[in-house]
Amino acid sequence: MDEREGISVFKAKWIVPVARQPIEDGYIVVKDGKIYNVTSELGPEFSSFKVIDTGNSVIFPAFINTHVHLEHLSPLFVPVDYKEYLYKIREAELSPSSEKEGIVKENLDQCYKYGTIALADFSSDGTSVPLLLESPLFARVFLEVKSFKTFEAEFTFRSIERIMATLPLSRKVTCHMTPSSLAFTSEPLIRKICHREKHIAMHFAFTEHETEFLLEGKGLIKQYLLSIGDFDYDWQRPGKSSARYMLDNFLFTKHNLLIHCTDLIKSEIHRLREIPEKINISISPRVYDSLSRSHPNVDELMSDGFNICLGTEGRIVNSDLDLRKEMVRCVSKYGVPYEFALKFATLNGAYAIGFHKEVGSIEPGKIAKCLIIRDIDEDTDDPYVPIFDLRYKVEWLV
Repeated sequence: MDEREGISVFKAKWIVPVARQPIEDGYIVVKDGKIYNVTSELGPEFSSFKVIDTGNSVIFPAFINTHVHLEHLSPLFVPVDYKEYLYKIREAELSPSSEKEGIVKENLDQCYKYGTIALADFSSDGTSVPLLLESPLFARVFLEVKSFKTFEAEFTFRSIERIMATLPLSRKVTCHMTPSSLAFTSEPLIRKICHREKHIAMHFAFTEHETEFLLEGKGLIKQYLLSIGDFDYDWQRPGKSSARYMLDNFLFTKHNLLIHCTDLIKSEIHRLREIPEKINISISPRVYDSLSRSHPNVDELMSDGFNICLGTEGRIVNSDLDLRKEMVRCVSKYGVPYEFALKFATLNGAYAIGFHKEVGSIEPGKIAKCLIIRDIDEDTDDPYVPIFDLRYKVEWLV
């Protein structure tokens, strides 16, 4: 590595910047840990620098996991349906912080091993924040607020604010309050959160149970809230779908990350377009198979112009936190073209959680934490093929 002026030059058979077309026999110039240039030909100013030739390889951006629960550990028995999933989630949230810290560290190590450079963590108490600050990752930590009783809204809101006031933060790791979902967070509390925050990330239209609860005020979610003592007997059902309830009651903020959106029919998807603020949608294809849930209408979401990104959820329902597997599933399950699926996992995710100036694509000015797959078939004329072939291992370029 040539250390003059902090510059390194890498050559690869293929470079997939994502923000532009793939480059064959391309070069990446790295200066002081950031991408300085991406080109098919080196300019004369770099002619005297030693070039690190990575051979038959493909270099591409690191992944952005827009929905992960770092506090979750793989259970002895994996939930097979939504009801079991709810109780497993609650069990994880109620575990002591001393236990969560080790779990978070293990999951952070796994995320990084699989090539993740930025993420959105859904946390019950912010345990992940100091550990994320020590890691190489960028992150938005969303303190997930679950409190359905209207009369407890102010108390819950102030309690979360007090937790947030104790957390160390930086530009690299930020912390936000967020409603868990329209079905688990009271409307007054959602309003207070949306008024306070510019970024929220909310589980949205995940199952038919949420739709049933909002429309009819009954079903599995009501029974769950009753069982944990969090049902509000004075609550009046909205009598509206998730999208209509959100739109009519202005339950959104400037940047909205909606998680799942699997129980939305076409008309509801179109209705989401009426919301005057930015809507990003994070999906987790492997989770829907694990819980036998319906899958989102990806074709309709794409045709309506939504920014689609990917998440792994947590290890309660996923055996690992490998975002690449979610990306591969988008191709095999939904027929999404390679280039779009890779964009879901990189640049779209970076835009969704607000780190698009730092990561998500290979462009000048962004950090040089790129991924590389080595020893690809030298005859391949499609650089996306090895990226989506799980037999190839990903490594960090630097």
